Amino acid sequence: MSEVGYRMGTVMAIAGLGTLTSPPIGGAIVAKNGGSYGYACVFSGVSYFVALAGILVLRGRIAGWKVANIV
Repeated sequence: MSEVGYRMGTVMAIAGLGTLTSPPIGGAIVAKNGGSYGYACVFSGVSYFVALAGILVLRGRIAGWKVANIV
């Protein structure tokens, strides 16, 4: 439990990189596809699920894999 701050800081740093890089990447995807947002939506969805997986792994490592565990 003593590493919670370290681990959350690491996750937030990675999320910060995603926050800084995703809008330009999404804009480039839209520009390449002639203004269509289809592939940009797919990119956003994949990015969301990668982040979700990271947070779930972090939660599992800190509190265990049982749903009822309190962090």
